[in-house]
Amino acid sequence: CRLMKVSNYTRSALIFFGLTVAFQLITVVVVDLKRPYWGDEEHFVDTINQFGEDLSLNRLRHYEEMSTPLPFVFYSLWGRLVGFEIERLRILSLLIAMATYLLFHRLLYEATGRTIGSIVTAMFLVVHPYMVGFSIFVFTDMLPIFFLLSSVYAFTRERPFLLTLSLAGALLSRQYFAFLAAALFAVYFLRYIDLKRRADLNMIIATLVGLAPVIGLFIFWGSTTPDNTLRELYVKYAFTFH
Repeated sequence: CRLMKVSNYTRSALIFFGLTVAFQLITVVVVDLKRPYWGDEEHFVDTINQFGEDLSLNRLRHYEEMSTPLPFVFYSLWGRLVGFEIERLRILSLLIAMATYLLFHRLLYEATGRTIGSIVTAMFLVVHPYMVGFSIFVFTDMLPIFFLLSSVYAFTRERPFLLTLSLAGALLSRQYFAFLAAALFAVYFLRYIDLKRRADLNMIIATLVGLAPVIGLFIFWGSTTPDNTLRELYVKYAFTFH
C-alpha cells in the first residue's frame, strides 16, 4: 500500500511537472526573456547589481529597498555565476518558481491523497496572473512564497531544523512574515500546554531560533528597514498618500 502511494505521488508529480514546464515555456515564448524591465523590476535589478558589485556590510546597511535582503543577495550570487543580463536573472526566477510549484503540489497531495485533484489545484496557482509575473520577471515575491510553503511542510512533518531554516528565509525575504512566526509559536505553545509533547517544545525552540537572524539584522540596521532615503521618506510622510 505504501509503495502504491509513493508510486501515485510520483506519477502525479511528473504529470504536474510536465504541465508546468510546458506552461512556462509558452510564457517564455510569449513574454520574451529579453523584453525591457517590467514594473518594479528596474529598481530590483539595480539593487541586485549593487549587491553583485559590493556584497559588504555597508551595502547591507544602506541598499535602497524597504524589504529584507535575501532575494537581492540570492540573485546577486546567481548573477556572479551566470551574468547580470536581464534574461539570465529571469532564468533564476523560473527556477525558483518551479521549486515553489512542486512544493505546493507536494503539500496538496499529502493533504488530499488525490492524484488529479492535487494537479488541478496546483495548476490553478501556476496560471494565476500574479504568479505568472512572479515566475518570469525579476521580482522578489516568489522566494518568500517558497519559504512560506517550506514552513508549512516543516509544520506538517514536525521537522524543527527545516522550520528554522524556512522561517529564517521567509523573514529575511519579507519582514511581514513575523505573522507566520507568531502563528507558529501560538499553535505550538498552546499544544505544549495541553499535551506536554517534547516535539512541540522542539518546534517552539525552532521557531524562536528562526527569528534570530532577522532580529540580528534589525539590531544591525537600528530599525526594521535599511538606513536609506526611502526610510526617511516614509517616516517623514508616513500619513500622506503616495
